[in-house]
Amino acid sequence: MFDPAARRALARCYRAPGRWVPVRLPRLGARLFIRWLTRGVDLRERDPWDPSIDRYVRGFVRACYYSHRWHGSHEGFRRERRAAPFEGLVLVYRAERDPAGWRVRLMTAEKGDRRLPRKSRRFTDPERVSPPVRGF
Repeated sequence: MFDPAARRALARCYRAPGRWVPVRLPRLGARLFIRWLTRGVDLRERDPWDPSIDRYVRGFVRACYYSHRWHGSHEGFRRERRAAPFEGLVLVYRAERDPAGWRVRLMTAEKGDRRLPRKSRRFTDPERVSPPVRGF
């Protein structure tokens, strides 16, 4: 669902490493919400890993991480899927609610880069950049 938007956003991140790249996610529409609700997924539910976002935003973030991990490189995107995950750049996100939907900011940088948020500099697992929920 989010793969084309994730690839466009990541292409902009790769062109400007170390800078926040803004992406606007439109408000969750009724048609999309009902389509996923009939499959048993409530996109308005809070995400268990990051309670500040919902599952709709998490879907976009996961699509970004998947594309970055399996198709990303320093030069851009690879057509074929990698044999091993790409770990050359760290991908970090920040999400904020906006009246028109969600505002997500993405950044890629080398590990240990000072422009990365402090917790991300030493972070090793690319699937969970945001701080974990207490109790997990």
